[in-house]
Amino acid sequence: MPGLAAKLPLSVSSLDGPYELLQNIKAITAQNIKMIVFTNPGERTMDANFGVGIKTYLFRLNVHATHDELKSKIRE
Repeated sequence: MPGLAAKLPLSVSSLDGPYELLQNIKAITAQNIKMIVFTNPGERTMDANFGVGIKTYLFRLNVHATHDELKSKIRE
């Protein structure tokens, strides 16, 4: 079965062709969510609002206001 998307970070594979490929929608969805959460806003070319920037929340207080702000950013 051919792969549906490249697995990131790119790595060489002897089975799938030049790169390892993801074989199912669940794995692709997990990878895409991970990319959205870890990308900082302004980091992606041509789309300055893309990404959540989870690293900015790393040392914030563990309170409901922080949780609400993070949930809002993820939904956005």
